[in-house]
Amino acid sequence: MDDFNDMVINIEAKLLQKRLDKELLIIEIFLTWYILVEGVSCENFSESDIKDILMRNVETYQNTYTNDADYNFIIGWMLTVAFWYFAPLLKEEDGVRLLDKAYRSNPKNSLFKWALRKVLRLKDNEIENIKIDIASRYDQFYNYGTFIKEYFCDIINASKV
Repeated sequence: MDDFNDMVINIEAKLLQKRLDKELLIIEIFLTWYILVEGVSCENFSESDIKDILMRNVETYQNTYTNDADYNFIIGWMLTVAFWYFAPLLKEEDGVRLLDKAYRSNPKNSLFKWALRKVLRLKDNEIENIKIDIASRYDQFYNYGTFIKEYFCDIINASKV
């Protein structure tokens, strides 16, 4: 398994140089959320430290990236899974709203469409075709590193139609 502690240290160091780097911020917000959701222990960071990093990242999103489809997608996804880590800055109902906003700004992105499959009331065969498309072209839809890719590919593969 990845060394989450070192991953956080590495991203934090890079963000000192590039504070508004969207790619780094998306990776960091997902990583810190994942650490919290999975209860991963980090030797250099308490749970409170990780939550502070997450909230700082949400504030950066709210100040700079609210119209960015990729950022809306990742935050929307995380809110639909475990919204309580984002309180009080974001609420549970923001999850589907942000996923929808990401999808509407880029409806050809199969990953965004898959995330809204129930809201869009897609048929089983449509969902299967989207899953196949994502499996063959994931990097064209959401290329933010191996960790995020593995997470979504595992979730998609495990999901029922």
